Amino acid sequence: MLTAEIGPWLDASKVDLLNMCPRKFYWRHELGLVPVSEGQVGTAMLFGSAIHKAIESIYLGTGFDDCYCPCPTFEGCDFCKGKKIPRCAMLFLMYYPWEPEDERDVRTRDRGLELIVAYMEKWSPGQEPFAVLATEVPFILEFGEFSYIGRIDMIANYGGLLPIDHKTSRFFGDAFIRQFKLSGQMTGYIRGLQQIMPGENISRAMINCLRVTSKIDGDSFGRWFTNRTPYEIEEWEQEVKSAWTRIAQYRAANHWPKHAPYACTSYNKTCEYYSLCTSQPDVQQSLITDAFEVKEWEPIVIPD
Repeated sequence: MLTAEIGPWLDASKVDLLNMCPRKFYWRHELGLVPVSEGQVGTAMLFGSAIHKAIESIYLGTGFDDCYCPCPTFEGCDFCKGKKIPRCAMLFLMYYPWEPEDERDVRTRDRGLELIVAYMEKWSPGQEPFAVLATEVPFILEFGEFSYIGRIDMIANYGGLLPIDHKTSRFFGDAFIRQFKLSGQMTGYIRGLQQIMPGENISRAMINCLRVTSKIDGDSFGRWFTNRTPYEIEEWEQEVKSAWTRIAQYRAANHWPKHAPYACTSYNKTCEYYSLCTSQPDVQQSLITDAFEVKEWEPIVIPD
């Protein structure tokens, strides 16, 4: 596996976080800090990742294989009742092992399994309008001093080759759909597939969305396409280079600006680093010791 040979790198998450708030980028990616409680309760990111794993197994053709539930004992739990369950359900439960901390959060383990069943009823795997060619495909784009890396959820032939990205969301609507036209992540997927398949005319991507609400039905799913022109891809490459330049400048100046107050409460929640940004240096160190741990943002593993 070529993890050590990638060298300095960026990905969509790093670029997006830098654009949101350089100080938040500093805490997360320069120091590698995450709250000690992160990962101990259900979160939107964990829920989405678990759904990804389940969907991937469905398109790989292994989603209905009989598997043991990841519950602590073979006596069974509320989900398996002591019997084998489909691999897609097993994977979701394994990658989403905790319930949400907030009892009002709809991202429960029951809701996730219900969403997977409804997804298969909506989009029957054997009757999709596209042919799946590969899943979880990594790529590296070289930019001289650094690399841009990513992983495409799925590559399909749908009237031409295109990347497909699976997303979970609480809401659909115009604002949700519009975001993908200017999404650097989606542009990166298109550019990455162009490199993987040189000579192919690849200019669009599909977003395969699953909406998580208290009611799961046929309207909980949507698919949208987004296109990129050569100019838009070139503009994206310049933005990625600009992000690397800004990181170098912040490092040289030893100063990472705060994008307050917008970034402090984005996504309708208080930033996990708010306590650090509102404290003096001596208190910051104490907070880091007591409330945070170092967990590096791992690069995507590129197979030999």
